[in-house]
Amino acid sequence: MAGSLMMIFMMLFIVLGFVLWVWALIDMVRNSRESNEPLALWILIILFFPIVGSIIYFLVGRERFRKARNFDPQFNK
Repeated sequence: MAGSLMMIFMMLFIVLGFVLWVWALIDMVRNSRESNEPLALWILIILFFPIVGSIIYFLVGRERFRKARNFDPQFNK
């Protein structure tokens, strides 16, 4: 009984870690077009350290990528 519960928690952890990893990669690539951040460095961090790298990206890197997408009212003129 306790072994099967532990197996369920392990599988849940693996699935959630994978979802977080994929989400971080997709979000980074989508938001990196106008940023000066080194994209290759973030990709390596997320690929080699999937869970920790994804968490670091969402805490630190995501905000830096989003700051590059400022609104420019003179864009269409």
